[in-house]
Amino acid sequence: MKKLILILFIFTVLCPIATSVEFIYTVADIKFTPPNGFECIQNDNDALAFENKSTGASIRLGLFDADGYSFNEFYENIEDIVPLSNIINKDVFEVNGVPFIVLTYEETYGIHSICGKYIALVDETTDTQYMINYYVVRELTEEDNDCIAELISNISAPKLAGGAENTNEDEAESQDAEATDNRKKSETLQNGEPAAPELQDNTLRKGDEGENVTKLQKRLVKLGYLDIDVISGKFGEAEEAAVREFQIASGLDATGEADAETLKQLNSPKATKAQRYATLQKGDKNDAVKRLQARLKELGYLDGSADGDYGKKTKDAVARFQSDAGLHNDGIADNATQKALFADDAPRSKTYQQLNFKALSRDPDRYMDEYYVFSGEVNEVLEASQDDGTTVVQMRIATKDWYDDVVLVGYVRGKSESRILEDDKVTVYGQYKGLETYEAIFGNSVTIPLFIADQISLR
Repeated sequence: MKKLILILFIFTVLCPIATSVEFIYTVADIKFTPPNGFECIQNDNDALAFENKSTGASIRLGLFDADGYSFNEFYENIEDIVPLSNIINKDVFEVNGVPFIVLTYEETYGIHSICGKYIALVDETTDTQYMINYYVVRELTEEDNDCIAELISNISAPKLAGGAENTNEDEAESQDAEATDNRKKSETLQNGEPAAPELQDNTLRKGDEGENVTKLQKRLVKLGYLDIDVISGKFGEAEEAAVREFQIASGLDATGEADAETLKQLNSPKATKAQRYATLQKGDKNDAVKRLQARLKELGYLDGSADGDYGKKTKDAVARFQSDAGLHNDGIADNATQKALFADDAPRSKTYQQLNFKALSRDPDRYMDEYYVFSGEVNEVLEASQDDGTTVVQMRIATKDWYDDVVLVGYVRGKSESRILEDDKVTVYGQYKGLETYEAIFGNSVTIPLFIADQISLR
């Protein structure tokens, strides 16, 4: 297998030969025509090499000992046979009666990331493996997948398709039966490229562990849906959320469980990649901010023009949206915030009316659960830390003078949020939840309106 390793992973250009791509090359019994745009750079008895200078893609074709493996054994044990450390998926399909094994892989060598497809045919009668390796020093593209499909369709393997001449009818029937079995487990060529493989038939869900979960994690990371430091092989909440996000992006039922259809689409060369947004925050000035502001205006969170300047009004608008979307409301437009903001089902801004303290106090039930905006000065703050690092905060805010038209406001402060202090002047967006009665310092009872804040900003 040393020879295989050399052909797979040494990328030195050997003895360029000016050869027309129309010529059919032969290695043993395999006839091969390279895709359009590829030039032969090596041609000897055991190996062929081609290169497309415009796309940077390379192809290697070689002949190797199959070490006694049958086709099925080769497929089942290919992770141990082929020297690739990161096989993303494997597939079996058939072209012109010949079963092929295709591996999609990604390898890292120093600063280079090599992506490719390794195509193997196994001739059990001669204990031979025919290897074709298509690789690029970048991610595979649709153009690459088209080349791979063309490459496979241009392979002619008469011995493998028809079998060697044999007068023993029983042996011929046995070979036919095995070929039929291979066809049953294979997937045919669809739309000019191999159909997408599945990691396994069983659904993967939260709580599962093992090799298939490891492969799932690697694929989700590659597509940008999963951000984890360690590939653990354990299906947890992060994996469930990542699968659900992929399902939504792919138009599948968002169950968070990786069923057969989800795995098929996930491992397809055309799998939908996650949309990633650069984090935007106060002080930024660019076109991305302008797009953000335009969307906030469309949803009713921001007044004024979209000028591309991320100032206090934009930060407050983002924070209100985050509250409505169930996100951490720090006013920073991170990837999760922007994904929710630009989604078709993004929540529209609630209508916050100006506080009428007397009307609210006289007829509290009439205004229950309505949304209000008001400003005032904080005259008391009570805090209680929680086990998850957040803090439950209760404040008394005078909306008129220091002790006039006082309301009670409650909210949960995140771990990274700044504290609100006594004497701070604030603006509150919140929902009215009725009257609250408490005992004052001198023992008398005080009843005031209660609000649960969606957002609180310093004035």
